[in-house]
Amino acid sequence: MNIDVTDFGTLSTGETVKKFVLTNNNGIAVSLMNYGATMVGVSCPDRTGQFDDILLGFDTIEGYENNQYFGSTIGRFANRIHRGRFILDGNTYQLACNDGENHLHGGNIGFNMKMWGWEVHADNVQFLLTSEDKDELYPGCVNVSVTYKLTDNNEITMILKAEPTDTATIVNMTNHAFINLAGQKTESSILDHTLEINSNQYLPHVSGIPTGEIKTVDPRFDFTLGKKVGDDIDKVEGGYDHNYCLKDGQSFCARLYHDLSGRELEIHTSQHGVQFYSGNFLDTIGKNGNRYTKRTGLCLEPQNYPDNVNQPSFPSSILRPGEVYEHFITWKLSTR
Repeated sequence: MNIDVTDFGTLSTGETVKKFVLTNNNGIAVSLMNYGATMVGVSCPDRTGQFDDILLGFDTIEGYENNQYFGSTIGRFANRIHRGRFILDGNTYQLACNDGENHLHGGNIGFNMKMWGWEVHADNVQFLLTSEDKDELYPGCVNVSVTYKLTDNNEITMILKAEPTDTATIVNMTNHAFINLAGQKTESSILDHTLEINSNQYLPHVSGIPTGEIKTVDPRFDFTLGKKVGDDIDKVEGGYDHNYCLKDGQSFCARLYHDLSGRELEIHTSQHGVQFYSGNFLDTIGKNGNRYTKRTGLCLEPQNYPDNVNQPSFPSSILRPGEVYEHFITWKLSTR
């Protein structure tokens, strides 16, 4: 394992952002930065041995400042909270409503827009953050870490950890990478990617807020046996942006395959669900001057259920002092 540390650029605040490149003995490289504890790139081979970067992103730090969520760590609470409001231990908390009338991905300045501390170890890079009480109006101080590890088995593991120091709070973290297994060399949509999700249930929603029902997938939402992303997407209003309920006791989450390149990505996690987002609103200029338009990238974000703080039947995201939030997300890279 080789880890290189360089300067990536300077934020508009004047802070210098560090870039970390982990390279294994097979030549696979994972690029990270401490702004947002972000995964900047993943370079891996196709079936002919040609390497390319499978993550959407930007060549400069300015791109990441101007475009939220690309590859970044999401928190304190991933996904949406209805009207940004919840009750905890008898106290009502009102968060920012930065997605219409709802709270999204931690608010106006979520974990994705923070400068994280960092430590380089023999086989991993760890990012560290203290989210103070009232940070984005969340209750309680929380010490947070995200550890990225790359192995010679071509596995990228993210360990997301949080510990409250003084009072109960809510925590629901994930990584928000936009993926296109075709790489950067071809302007390709993700509609030809074959997706398998280890779930036969999903959460119907209205404007991103679950109705409370856990519903068995109908053919439009059924990825249990694997199918092309584009097969039924036009039958889903607006495209996919839905949370799937993963099967208890199984780490396998999803598998994504691109036939033309032969690249395959298998995802494992300890989380309860995975948000599948088909890049319905992409429109920006990214790496190598490529234009990322609607559905040129997709997200598979392991996480707890959206708005679970207002829906008692869902798995809880409440975290109390003395308790530890710790989940893993593992990407297994291969070719067919």
